[in-house]
Amino acid sequence: MVKTRSGRNTMASPRGGGSVSSSSGSGNPGGGGGNGNTFVTTVGNERPPSAGAKVGNSLQALLMGPFVVFLGCLLLWYNEKWAIKTHRSLNEALEAFVEIPNADDTTKAHLHRGKLAHMTHMLHTDGAVEDPLFGLYRPQAVSLQRQVEIYQWVETVKQKEVKKGDVTEVQEIVKYNKKWVTHPIDSDDFRHPEAHENCCGQLPMPSESFQTDQVHMGVYLLSSVLTRQLQRSTGVLPNQVKTLPDGAQRSGSAIYLPRRSDSAAAALPGGGGSDQSTIQETTMRIDGEERTMFLVKATGESYSTRQKALAAVERSLSTDTPEIGDVRVTFTEVPCALVSVLAKISGSSSSNILTQWQSQQGSGYEVAELAYGAVSANEMIGSAQSANSERTWMCRIGGWILNLVGFSMIIQIVTTTADITLNWIPLLGPMATSVINLGVSVAHLILANCTTLLVASIAWIFYRPMLGLSLLAGSLGLFYTASQMGKAKGTTYYSEVKVS
Repeated sequence: MVKTRSGRNTMASPRGGGSVSSSSGSGNPGGGGGNGNTFVTTVGNERPPSAGAKVGNSLQALLMGPFVVFLGCLLLWYNEKWAIKTHRSLNEALEAFVEIPNADDTTKAHLHRGKLAHMTHMLHTDGAVEDPLFGLYRPQAVSLQRQVEIYQWVETVKQKEVKKGDVTEVQEIVKYNKKWVTHPIDSDDFRHPEAHENCCGQLPMPSESFQTDQVHMGVYLLSSVLTRQLQRSTGVLPNQVKTLPDGAQRSGSAIYLPRRSDSAAAALPGGGGSDQSTIQETTMRIDGEERTMFLVKATGESYSTRQKALAAVERSLSTDTPEIGDVRVTFTEVPCALVSVLAKISGSSSSNILTQWQSQQGSGYEVAELAYGAVSANEMIGSAQSANSERTWMCRIGGWILNLVGFSMIIQIVTTTADITLNWIPLLGPMATSVINLGVSVAHLILANCTTLLVASIAWIFYRPMLGLSLLAGSLGLFYTASQMGKAKGTTYYSEVKVS
């Protein structure tokens, strides 16, 4: 599809055939939305699967289901182990830490070497972080990040199924938008490369991160396990940059390297040059007719007259609106700040290093916490316990979902058999199938709940026997109750049939 200034859309045939409909809209390219184009293509039709195909799919699910249940149980088992050991290690830290009121006091460092310590102090560095390419020098910064982006057409492909009687039509929805991205995109791989041409095979410079060698907290040196927790970044204004690449411009919070060249300016009236380098005359089929269009190479947009195309080139040269191929460079830094640390004091008589403290729970359960601001040790450990609890419940939900999916795959053969053998009976068949599907869904939930509780309780028996035995009794009781309910319903049904 080609967007014209008259508002008409050209429909291009998709790769691989099929019918195409298209639409277009416009927006502010600088805002990230860009001039968007949408193609809707019918890529195929699907009919209801045969009985043999249904049985085959159900048998495949029957074979894969136990493996999915095994993965769910494995996740639940190790999740409980991680949760309990992490909880215990944090409780050990709560009992073991010592308070360092002044991080500049070397005597306290020598006295408590090898212990878990808590302190609050302002960070500082020995030198500065520098980006030599732009001459950007940032004193008292932990790190400096250069982010390089290029303005490109971006293709998004989705599929949608549309029911039309007994046939399901599969539609492919392809959208194109102009966006700032971190790497050039090859438009030759697009489904509709016409009028969505990207330029520039590579970025003029890479994105890069610069780190300071050492970060100090009073007389202590932070280890890498703590500096990695310094994530609070702020933007660096481009007026701090001392060296600009050729053609670069400062604008707002970024530095722009426009792709606009002198040939584009020369193509304008009075520029003394030809417009062949910026405008391409081409023939396109619009509304069933062959028409001559003028394509602006920089933006990929087409216009019905050469004058309109030249006006578009002039607008691109006289405004801050980005074009395809423009490059944007932004900078962020992690500055030194007031932080609180809970870590082990290690090192020698000449150096004091804050690193992770080994608990009695073994490898993988070390304690080394950093928080911004003045935060007490109790608050830091409480926050770590809350994060551990949230992570534990997320993994429990994940394990439960895996069990639910696994059991549904195993029992799918029941619903498939009911659908094949009963659904052909008028009125009663669909009703019976619905009742069976409902019963199977309830069975999925019961099996997933019982298995999740059973695995969690067995895992807790190894680490917390009393609570684990309680959970085990509850899960076995749930199994027993569910089985007794099924027997009771069967006995009632048999008695009613016998009396009648």
